[in-house]
Amino acid sequence: MSDDASERIRKEAQARIVPPKSTKDADLSNEEILNVYTKMRNDNDPTNWLIIGYRESQNELQVYGSGEGGLEEMKQHLVEEPLFGYFSHVYGDTNRKKFIFLSWLPESVGGMKKSRVMGHKAAVDAFFKYFHITISAFQLSDLNQSNIEARLKAAGGADYGVGTGGGTRGEQNFGGIKDQAKNLYLEKEKETNVSIVYEKGPLTTTPCDLSGRSFVAPQSEAKKNLNLTGNLDSSKIKN
Repeated sequence: MSDDASERIRKEAQARIVPPKSTKDADLSNEEILNVYTKMRNDNDPTNWLIIGYRESQNELQVYGSGEGGLEEMKQHLVEEPLFGYFSHVYGDTNRKKFIFLSWLPESVGGMKKSRVMGHKAAVDAFFKYFHITISAFQLSDLNQSNIEARLKAAGGADYGVGTGGGTRGEQNFGGIKDQAKNLYLEKEKETNVSIVYEKGPLTTTPCDLSGRSFVAPQSEAKKNLNLTGNLDSSKIKN
């Protein structure tokens, strides 16, 4: 990613930071948060997780940790405090990077503090903006790879590790998937094709619209069949 692209990401993220009017509002103005987030959105940077929290503040968020070691490394930095996280996870055999927004609320945290923190969640959500799923975790067991990948699969509606060829990574028959989809479409098209039937001779029923009302030509159409004297001009009527 070019320097210009990184700068654009940084400016866009900075524009999403809303200055707090009181301690009821989340304060995301810490420069380090913006710096790490910009790194994570850069495809050429290995940084893949970020944890932010309050320390002694009621609303000012700060970086608790960031790194390149993924989910397991990030979990080592989760403490018994309300935290927010942003991390990426490479999912499926296609090596697609998926971003995940985490809210960490340990069961030991009191109800009032939980309520206050959850009131800040929308602002943090808006700041991170680009993520595939949101996870609310209360204990470390909520954050295991199989659970996360199941959530990603459900959100994406696809299993990127399986092709019609049944192979492993690098061996999927993606062309077979395309052909299979094409054949299914053609079969469904045959089932729904409607042939045109031409009716000859005078109508035995009055034409109706879908609501059952008779079709009636407007006066403007009827006038087209009249001559200048106002009488019916049979030459204008199509047989």
